[in-house]
Amino acid sequence: MDSKIKIGVFGLRRGSAFIMAARDAGAEVSAVCDKSEDAFLAVKGNCPENIRWYRDFDEFICHPMDAAVLCNYYDEHAEYAIKALAAGVHVLTETACNVTLAEGAAICRAAEKSGKIFSLAENYPFMCANLELARLYRGGTLGRVLYAEGEYVHPCPREDYNNLSPGKYHWRNWIPVSYYVTHSLAPLMYMTGAVPKKVNALAMYAPELYEGTVRNNSDGAAIMLCTMDNGAIFRVTGCASFAGHGNWYRLACTKGAAETVRGNQNNVRLAYNRWNIPEGEQTEKIYAAQWPDNAELAEKAGHGGGDFWVMYHFINCVRENTQPFFDLYKSVALSSVGIVAWKSVLQGGIPLEIPDFADEKARAEYENDTFNPFPHFSEDKRVTPSAPAGTAARGITEADYEKARNDWRKLGYFGE
Repeated sequence: MDSKIKIGVFGLRRGSAFIMAARDAGAEVSAVCDKSEDAFLAVKGNCPENIRWYRDFDEFICHPMDAAVLCNYYDEHAEYAIKALAAGVHVLTETACNVTLAEGAAICRAAEKSGKIFSLAENYPFMCANLELARLYRGGTLGRVLYAEGEYVHPCPREDYNNLSPGKYHWRNWIPVSYYVTHSLAPLMYMTGAVPKKVNALAMYAPELYEGTVRNNSDGAAIMLCTMDNGAIFRVTGCASFAGHGNWYRLACTKGAAETVRGNQNNVRLAYNRWNIPEGEQTEKIYAAQWPDNAELAEKAGHGGGDFWVMYHFINCVRENTQPFFDLYKSVALSSVGIVAWKSVLQGGIPLEIPDFADEKARAEYENDTFNPFPHFSEDKRVTPSAPAGTAARGITEADYEKARNDWRKLGYFGE
């Protein structure tokens, strides 16, 4: 294989960041796909002169490329991932890779059949402070993780929310917040190597957060307790809408603890039991994390440098034919936590198993499990509108619709 890995990017609104990251990581973007010519023209300057633009995915995936990066809508990744794998192309897909357990089983079968690398483009593990927490844990001085916390808190004013979700049937207007779990759980998995085996969850009913939008769900946050394969318990939030905005991660271990500092997510607090202090260390300190290398490239990338590192590691794996940390089975397990957690919410918070997607017998049990909230699935294959146990689904008023339509029109979107 030529050392210059050739990449195709599907979906150019989010994909624009991966085009730049691929270039900085030493790959070449040879083809892009998006139905919008304006979207293509906006990214063309960051691509080689001979870049090919496609409107149709089936034509795009036949273009000579080593790997495809899927940046299309959240609830539509699986179909295109399976097509790319069938075409003999490595796949890096935006989060989450599956929105039903049936899709998880189908992706695993397609990837195993193709023999190609399949990975999740989850970028929050690669923020500077999170990389430092991973380094500390892997160094062994903290001992074994017993408990960890991951919070992804992203409240929006009405106008911003509507700008992110133009149209009644946009996926953001239907998604339970538990589904958007990867930013809170993936960093903890990357730091510790632990994989979720069970989850139980509860959601908070907060319809006032979504006035003036056409969001169907009314969950302000989903608090999930994940039982990991090493016996630890991880508490994560999904995408929470309560105040205030920010991300925070904590590892509580047998000998010491490490966490990012609230209000300054580049700082790390490291603390040891006084009887477990390593030589040369102190009981507690707070310090600024530093990039391990490639600082200049990471600093200019999106999502706190994470976009660069995701592409950097993926390209190296394609070049060397090695598996990334978020390989096929970890990617599908991580994506499935949010699905199973919402099932738990709807059943009052009971613990439920995460399927073992590496086991074909286990996959067969879920190959027809199409439980999901999204409108592009037929009515008999989705739960809508969904709400936490004991609460009513949010009633969207005509005033909500009118405010949303006015926000969409400012974007140039005139649909429903």
